Amino acid sequence: MFKIFKSKSVNKSEEQESIYKMILRAEEENKIENLKLRHVESKDEDILKLEKALLDYYNKDRLAIEEFERYFKNHRLEDIKEKFERFIFSMDTLKEDKLVGLSILLMRDTTEPEAVKFGIFLANFYPLVNVRGAIKIITDLGAHEDFTKYSLSTLKQLEIYPVVRDNILRRGNDKVKDIEEKLNETWKK
Repeated sequence: MFKIFKSKSVNKSEEQESIYKMILRAEEENKIENLKLRHVESKDEDILKLEKALLDYYNKDRLAIEEFERYFKNHRLEDIKEKFERFIFSMDTLKEDKLVGLSILLMRDTTEPEAVKFGIFLANFYPLVNVRGAIKIITDLGAHEDFTKYSLSTLKQLEIYPVVRDNILRRGNDKVKDIEEKLNETWKK
């Protein structure tokens, strides 16, 4: 017999449930407070592999998302954010349409918390108001305390910010509300 259909190879991130799906499921089961995610301890600020992953993604390398996940197993967004901003602003051409896709893929499909945060962060580099799917994902992620700060900071640029903020606060726990209060104090200064 001839094999008509090729068997699909399954990569690690397809075997494991994405963080986004875990949050939605935990919220549906009223267990979002019990959802604990892995935290990265590294303070490494090297972004060469991150730059390579971005350029590979731009060049349609199908393994680029896995490169982002590997990178963010050992790097925190807070430690590399400024270097990455300098890198992205130094690029000759910034392909916003590709950034939208990358941002959504990282937020929706990855299993590394720091990669999800990076996906949220990338939404600052394209007109978020035009991407309703990204707004929904960022709002959903914001209900979990690990992503509240990044979600609210990114969504702040929208006219509908009060609505999405209230959505996040209604769905989140007390830590989510504390994070929002601290951000508000920071923004008032």
